[in-house]
Amino acid sequence: MTLITCALCIEPYYALVTGEFACPCGQVLAVADIELETAQVWVVDASGALGYWVDRVALLVAEIAAYGLRVTAEDIARCGEEIERMGVDEWVGTQVR
Repeated sequence: MTLITCALCIEPYYALVTGEFACPCGQVLAVADIELETAQVWVVDASGALGYWVDRVALLVAEIAAYGLRVTAEDIARCGEEIERMGVDEWVGTQVR
């Protein structure tokens, strides 16, 4: 997990009982304000720290969609190992005939 830190104090945000997040300098971050890249999802660790990790399935779906192919999470579950082994470029080539 990669921590999401405050731009002012460079410290991580921690969960509040309100469902928001705050850093040590008092900046508050609402869930609606968390902006992540396409395949990233936000997570909270056992200490309450806010972070993100890359959802590998979402990343593969996005990479394959860039080739104009539509795949679902179920497709990735079925052939994800093959995609990982071959690489997206080669796997897409086997699907386009």
